[in-house]
Amino acid sequence: MKNNFQHHFCSFDQSLDDFFFSKLIPQNAFVVVPTEYHKRVLIRKFMKQWELTNTRFATMEALKDMLFSSSLPLLKEEKRSLVFYKSLTEQDKRFFNINSYFQSIELGHHFFDLWQEFAEEEIDPELDPQQFLFYDCELLDWQLDLYSRLRAIKLQYKSLITQLGFQDAIFTHTQENLDFFAVGPAERFYVVNQFYFTRLEKTILTRLLSKAEVHIISQIPASFMNPDSLTVERFDIEKISEYRYRNVNVYEGQNAFAMMMSVLSTLENNSELRTVVDLDPTGNTCQPLISGSIFQKSHAMPFRYSSLYKTFYQLYQLLDAIHIHAQNKVALLDLSALLDAISCQEFIAAFDINTQQATEALRDLIYTLFDHECHAIDLEAQGLKYFGCADHKGVPLLKSILQTLNSVVSFESLSDWTHFISHSDFSPLKVSLEHEHHCSDFMDTFYRMLIDFESLESLGIVTDWTEIFGPAHSPWTLGKNLLKLFLDYMKAKTIQLSLEETAQPSARRTLLLDTRNIDYDSVVLINVLEGKLPHAKQTLFLFTERQRHYLGLKTYEDIRLREKYYFFRLVLTSDTVFIFTQNDIESNIQTSSFVEELKWIVPFKAVQVREPSYVEIMNSFFRHCDYRAPFRVKESFFALSFSPEDLGESLDLTIYSLSDLADNPFVYYIRHVGGVDEPSFRTYSVLSKRLLGNFAHDFMNAIWTHWMAQEQQRLDIETLSSNDYLYQILNRLLDHPKYLYLLPEGHVRVYFDHILVPLLIDGARNLFSYLKELELDQRLLRFIPEQEHSTRQERQYKTLLPSAENPLQKNVRFRMRADLRIEDLDGSDVYIFDYKTGKHLPQKDQLVLYSWFYYINKADDRFDRINSYFVSLFEKEIVEMRKGSKDPQTLFQDIKETLLDILFSLLGQGYALPPQKSKAEKMGDITRNDLKRKTLVV
Repeated sequence: MKNNFQHHFCSFDQSLDDFFFSKLIPQNAFVVVPTEYHKRVLIRKFMKQWELTNTRFATMEALKDMLFSSSLPLLKEEKRSLVFYKSLTEQDKRFFNINSYFQSIELGHHFFDLWQEFAEEEIDPELDPQQFLFYDCELLDWQLDLYSRLRAIKLQYKSLITQLGFQDAIFTHTQENLDFFAVGPAERFYVVNQFYFTRLEKTILTRLLSKAEVHIISQIPASFMNPDSLTVERFDIEKISEYRYRNVNVYEGQNAFAMMMSVLSTLENNSELRTVVDLDPTGNTCQPLISGSIFQKSHAMPFRYSSLYKTFYQLYQLLDAIHIHAQNKVALLDLSALLDAISCQEFIAAFDINTQQATEALRDLIYTLFDHECHAIDLEAQGLKYFGCADHKGVPLLKSILQTLNSVVSFESLSDWTHFISHSDFSPLKVSLEHEHHCSDFMDTFYRMLIDFESLESLGIVTDWTEIFGPAHSPWTLGKNLLKLFLDYMKAKTIQLSLEETAQPSARRTLLLDTRNIDYDSVVLINVLEGKLPHAKQTLFLFTERQRHYLGLKTYEDIRLREKYYFFRLVLTSDTVFIFTQNDIESNIQTSSFVEELKWIVPFKAVQVREPSYVEIMNSFFRHCDYRAPFRVKESFFALSFSPEDLGESLDLTIYSLSDLADNPFVYYIRHVGGVDEPSFRTYSVLSKRLLGNFAHDFMNAIWTHWMAQEQQRLDIETLSSNDYLYQILNRLLDHPKYLYLLPEGHVRVYFDHILVPLLIDGARNLFSYLKELELDQRLLRFIPEQEHSTRQERQYKTLLPSAENPLQKNVRFRMRADLRIEDLDGSDVYIFDYKTGKHLPQKDQLVLYSWFYYINKADDRFDRINSYFVSLFEKEIVEMRKGSKDPQTLFQDIKETLLDILFSLLGQGYALPPQKSKAEKMGDITRNDLKRKTLVV
């Protein structure tokens, strides 16, 4: 169908703006452009001409907003999403498997995008499945069901917003609502180089013909466009003959770092390069490291980067880390989340305390709890007393944080939030950074946002938040969800910074879509990669590509053609172009196919960018260091010198500290002399080996303690092995309040109860059976489980090497703790048992030292009367020390000789790293700050 549009075609070797002004008759003109940036450029150029005429400029989207005005306020952003969720029926929620408001947000986006597209393309919602079948793009049953459901939701949504007194663009943007009053007396409309027109936009322009002239200005060869349908039917690169370029330079790097180094070098050597077009702005990891003297920094900062957002985000993370214990109904906070929160300086500063000392004290408290395998704490901090931490210096800050959490979980409305922000001891507004307060509109943006957020209630959009978030399953659910909604509200906002411009020339970084209609003398394009340009295909919602083509919706080919035009228009209208890309087959990174097509009209040869010298880069950071000379580090550099003062009056060891001293003296010094150990970061939902080992020892100790409480001197194997007895002990142990903070819930707890506990019960029975094989049930016995039941004398250090017999000239002493000792009351035999919960049993040196510590150090005792065993509880394996190749006496002498060798090495080499790599990597997660922390919490 023909129309009376007046078409003007501008070639690629002309300036689009100059061409437009040559066609413009400014009196009562209305100019429509695709972007806000181009609108501002045209206005500046137009004002220089001093044309005192009634000429107006607007984007196409702004024009549509003028023509489809509504007497009711339009719903947007979160307000739109909330009302959409309220319009869903219970059947809708079951159909889409939606259990909460936040799960509906993605569906809401698809819903509004679909109906917005239908409105833009003027598609009749009454779809005929037979027509799809005729065009070989049959609608499947699930598509019909889904579409039918979306149509029903659309009616529900319209009914609800009408009831609330609002309107939505998906209902207003129709031909019936067109009102040209807003464009006033315009006599000529100029549409400047819009590549794609929706059916609604074509309808608008067609109806404008009855009121004014419509000029379509296109920078494309006339043969490529159908002037009647306003569509580009082809874009044949090889047929373009008129273009402006003088030279195209293409640089290929193997990775992003090599590419960016080449970009920076090019900008440094070409001061006339002022525009950098980034095809992958979100994936450019090097961007934050580039100086403002090279790339002009944006004056708009996303609100999510502000100190206030970081503070509230950490608060939400803490709320999200709270769970209600199923049996005890106690709210527990995961300590790993608390550790993350106190690492955020903005969050801690909101409590208005001595930040560094209080934070380090709380961090030390958390690590102390981790050492006890406690990985959660209740919101009243009552559990601290079970781990001896009730008076720790980190408690005041911990209670301040828990008090804040208790306040937030009680929120029921948005007004509670505003009151909390203004009157709480938790004051995030006080800690905003200086440039936020004094060099931006941070405070204005925040309070406008807060008022708008609170209007959700005052406008009647939400009167009862349980309608949105459902009945609270726990006391903290509603407050947490309100905070998450508030965070989502903040994400879309930006802060305008008023920073001083850099004195040096800067390159402006922009996006491909923002270059539409802009003329450049020279331009740099980076990240020109396949999958970024053109974009990779995305998973489609509801309709396939073929079905979208039949309906008249934009397809991937439409989008690809548009991106192709934007790219080639930018290249062909610039004098000089630098294209930076990557090519790495192994990483599936390839140069954009558009660059390959460019060769049809612009011959060029891609320059391979070499991998940069990282030594040179480091040298640029440390200009005073000479890295040209080879630098070798002596092994002694990593050794800490030995000082007798470190030991005090004697060298006191345990089984585990001896192992560290033998394997890695450097680690021994850090851990046992310095008192610093690697922090544990296990979350509450994980069952660690250490926790399992501690529980197994507690269980076995509880069995013997209960047996001894009955004043039993004989073993009753049948009673000890019975389910009633063992599970009675087990349940009594688990009833202790400390296990509320130790044992996780969920599937891990199910695994613990149904897999590990039965294995532990069987391991205990296996030990009792072994005792029966030893005929211990026939004797009168004394039971000594663990250290708590040993004598004071037995708990003291014993000297293994006197000062006169070792090079340190200090007594070398040991202290041991056997898990179980059984002694004949007649003094004939002794039995020592050590429980193990791992798969591999340790060396027998441990049992030899147990024998020496408890008995051999006495002059009248002998190895031959001592029987010692390793008991693997979960593997049901028991290993006797005597079954080795050496007798205990020989093993004991070997231990003493090995210990002497270690001491000589310590005296000569200091606390050195071992040569074996596996041993040298021990305690790899220790940091300098961990070493410093001990001095901060004293």
